[in-house]
This record gives sequence, C-alpha cells and structure tokens, in this order.
Amino acid sequence: MIKKAGNVKALILAAGLGKRLRPLTDSIPKSLIRFGNKESIVHILEKLRDADINNIGINLHHLWKDLVRFFATTSELTDFSFYFSYEEHLLGTGGAIINCRDFLFDDDFIVINSDIYSELDLKKLITFHDEKGSQLTLVFKPNRQPTDLKIDSAFHITEFAEKNFSPETSVQGGTFTGISIWKKKIINKNLSSLNKGKYYEFSGDIILPLLREGLEICGYPHYDFWMDFGTPESLKRLQYHFKKKQGVKDV
Repeated sequence: MIKKAGNVKALILAAGLGKRLRPLTDSIPKSLIRFGNKESIVHILEKLRDADINNIGINLHHLWKDLVRFFATTSELTDFSFYFSYEEHLLGTGGAIINCRDFLFDDDFIVINSDIYSELDLKKLITFHDEKGSQLTLVFKPNRQPTDLKIDSAFHITEFAEKNFSPETSVQGGTFTGISIWKKKIINKNLSSLNKGKYYEFSGDIILPLLREGLEICGYPHYDFWMDFGTPESLKRLQYHFKKKQGVKDV
C-alpha cells in the first residue's frame, strides 16, 4: 500500500557551523541564508508543504536561538509542527538522526540537509520509495563519474562512498544530494543499538553497515535543479539561478 505523504515526517539538518561560508555564517545560521527572496529553510519547508508534510524535526547547534526565534515569529509557518533537537556538540548526520529517535520512531521520514536547494517533487520520491519496497532511499544527482553511490538496473544501491568504485557492479551512479527517505523500522530495529547523544558518521556508521546487513537501499535519480550552496561560489551560482528565473537582465 502506498503511504500517504501526510503520514511522513521530516528531519531538517540545520546544526552545522557553515565553516565554508564564513564570515557570513559567523552571524547567521546557514539555514537562514536568503536567496530567491526567502530563507533556505523556508524553501525546504515549502517543498515539504507541497507534499503534505507538516510534522518537522530540526536539529540545532550553531546560533540555535536565532533559528528558534525565526520559527516563533514567522507567521507563514504556523501550519507546521516543529520538534527541536539541540546538540550540545555536533553529532554528525548519523548522530542527528539517532538523537531524534523519539520523534521519528512512529512514522516513515524524510531527511534533508539545510544547505541545499532542490526542486525535487517529494510526492514522487515517496511513491518511488514505496513502490520499490525500499527500506531506505537515497536521492542522487546522476553523473558519469559517480562520486558517492552506484546502483544496479533495479535502482538498488550497490556501493556507497567507496574510494574506488567497481565499474562492473552497476549501471548508474552519481552524487548524493543530502535528501533521503527512511522506513521507521530502520531506526526502531536496525539502528536500535546506537545511542542518542553520540557522534555517528553517515557513511561509515549508518549506510555501510545497513548495506552489509543486506538492507534494501535504493537510489532515486534527481533530474530537476539541485545545488549544494555550501561555499561562497556555489551560493553565488544559486543566486544567479534565481535571478534568471525571475527574468532579471544582465545577470
């Protein structure tokens, strides 16, 4: 049975220091950086709203009070229910997910990095995830020289974050976009031995052990516009993208 998007939660990863964007991020959380006339995290929330997802977890650390204040004072976001997970020290992507176990345990969930912009249709992602019977689906940007993952003809991930990919094991690959969707079983069963409040690396501590267990992990190709704006150069390119969309001349 295909899961309704409204029964899916989301976790937005917003705790990072944004070191590559300093000095801008010395005074503003990277998830509040503006482009296209709104904050990065608002772009993400609007995509989630389009998919009927309004139960949102957010991990916090760097300038966390600014983020909490933003959510408390932004009237356009009152239709969302927020769960905040403060990290006294950064826990990594894997640790952030485990630390939100009490929030995520009862529904399937999407995880999204806050330093990306994506025009992905999340409803289509959810449908793909369920139709494939995948326990975990990682969204990737296809390219000829895979940097993060490879898949076979059935979209099953065969390799992830390997230094040297085996060319004969897959038909396609690409770059992980920082977007994924998980069955709740993973956090309740497969990762139940991992402790809250500890640092866990996404690849070595989470994904690779799950692959070794034989867990059904799929890759979903992202053909729409996507950009990681984690550097000043990429942020400028993203701002250029929006100026073109808005028809600004001489960009």
